[in-house]
Amino acid sequence: MSTDTRWWHDLREEFPYLQNHVFAWSGGQAPIAASVRAAIDRVLGEWDASPVTLAEREWSVFDGARRGVAALFGCAIDRVAVSESTSSALFLATAMVLARWQRSGAPRANVVLHWECHPASSYHWLNASELHPALTVRWADPAAHEDPVEALAASADEETIAVVATHVAWRTGAALDLQALGEHRKTASWALLIDAAQSAGAVPLGPHADYLDFIGFPGYKWLLGPPGTGYLVMGSSWLDEQSPITGWAAVRDFPVDLTEFRPQYGGAGIRFGMPSFIPLAGSQAALELLNKAGIDRVAGRVLALTGDLLAGLDRLGFEPVTPREPRHRAGVCSVPVPDLAAAVAALRVHRISTLPELNFIRLDLHAFNSEEDVARIIDCFASLRR
Repeated sequence: MSTDTRWWHDLREEFPYLQNHVFAWSGGQAPIAASVRAAIDRVLGEWDASPVTLAEREWSVFDGARRGVAALFGCAIDRVAVSESTSSALFLATAMVLARWQRSGAPRANVVLHWECHPASSYHWLNASELHPALTVRWADPAAHEDPVEALAASADEETIAVVATHVAWRTGAALDLQALGEHRKTASWALLIDAAQSAGAVPLGPHADYLDFIGFPGYKWLLGPPGTGYLVMGSSWLDEQSPITGWAAVRDFPVDLTEFRPQYGGAGIRFGMPSFIPLAGSQAALELLNKAGIDRVAGRVLALTGDLLAGLDRLGFEPVTPREPRHRAGVCSVPVPDLAAAVAALRVHRISTLPELNFIRLDLHAFNSEEDVARIIDCFASLRR
């Protein structure tokens, strides 16, 4: 076996679940890797052996997970904050933008929401518009321009304080051009918030991180970690912004004079109290797996496998809504089926693990998937035709 393929075989061997299943739901929740389980078991063992000193010993996983994200993005660790999910990450970003707006006097303003926004990024702003009468929400119109980025940018004006976009659509798998969107951001006064739940870990985001204000994503999908983990990567211009999240663990040199509040710098200071050491230990191990594999190699394999899958489904006469051009997609593949119940039953027979999304079957392949997995999925869908 050539060294060019050894890396993904090594990654695949980390997942016992793949021995007798085709896993096709990396956009929902990754299976557990052996090294992730070992990291979690280690913390549980420390807790069992010495509960009194658990917190003293395990703070390292908090910064270890942040370092893993920083390595993945090629950015400074100060720019990485820990959260519990995409929703909590983008809530933090929303709160920081609103705080800056309120300090400016809270003039009449609007926020532009991408038509593909998931509730993880849109609900915060819908709620904010109820709490702040001077703030209105605009849903961008995809028909405003044939180019999706131009259609999104066309909805913004001089009163816009934020544009909120989904990098890879959770329903269709269509990807926005972040570089083109970043070009608009360079000359605009609004903040750009990106929901990367379906791209972080599947495609390189580091090249775009310098001109995006906030990128929020979970640690448990394409990043291969446990549920209850998520991250926010902040633009450098937001590092001096006071965090809306405060707690005893946010400050330097605890214990301190209780009459003063001196938060740690950047992402290190965005925390309430004791972190979730157990899932964070697993997330740190998962990030190490991904960084070892290399995000460029992972992205290339994800695109290739998804391309083969799309081509096979096209030959069978199915019509996936996912774009065929590699630059317009990542790892999400959504296939409408005429009989959803029959499709779910066929997937179960073929031991293909995924879940429906609305009226689609989602087939999200990661770098650990094999060409044989693709063939098995195609065979499953061929049986639906028969």
